[in-house]
Amino acid sequence: MSVSLEIRSLTKRYGEQTALDSVSLALEGGAVTTLLGPNGSGKTTLIKSILGLLRPDGGELLCGGEPCRIPYPSRLRRRFLYIPDDPIVSEYLTGRENLEYLAALYGAEASPARLEEILAKYGLAEASGKLAKDYSRGMRQRLCLSSMELYAPEVLILDEPTNGLDVLAIRQLALLLRELAEAGKLVLVATHDMTFAKLVSHRVAVIRRGEVIEQGEIALFTARYGSVENAVFTLLQEGAA
Repeated sequence: MSVSLEIRSLTKRYGEQTALDSVSLALEGGAVTTLLGPNGSGKTTLIKSILGLLRPDGGELLCGGEPCRIPYPSRLRRRFLYIPDDPIVSEYLTGRENLEYLAALYGAEASPARLEEILAKYGLAEASGKLAKDYSRGMRQRLCLSSMELYAPEVLILDEPTNGLDVLAIRQLALLLRELAEAGKLVLVATHDMTFAKLVSHRVAVIRRGEVIEQGEIALFTARYGSVENAVFTLLQEGAA
């Protein structure tokens, strides 16, 4: 059975400002769901609430039917892999050393053959001996994603993953995330990049001023509005009227 993530009426306020307004989403493993919305719409606040980095003011979150209560226990935290908009790596370790370090933290197998297999799978074999500070942004993302091979998280969450990526790297990332979803992972991506959304998404949720105003299969958005771009533009314009 694939993992599920259920968000029920999640609310977050900062003083008088409502950052999330009764957001509800039901997500399942085996699909990439993309949160689409302009800057300031609540995408990052929602992600940080899901991860337990922010304490919501109302609503609840269930992962695999298990309530997520802050602070999350380690067994729950290990179900998530989070890559922020600036991927975090140990810059003065090589790619291989980064994986060795993480393997030691997770108590995972880290034989040289296993590490080479992981690095090759994520296109990092040739750069494995270089310091991570010299990696491109796309390489840093792939290094972060490769760490999942050491402890098998079920939920992958990425915040604005295409910032600073060229066209080829964006396409490579989209293909990789779809492959991971089709292998059973639950993938949630927050972006305002329409091109990337079309490449990567199985499902789409449009968020505006802290509210999810429409969600569903990407094919339904295309059928109803003609394209994802038209859908987002129309829905955001309706809210501005």
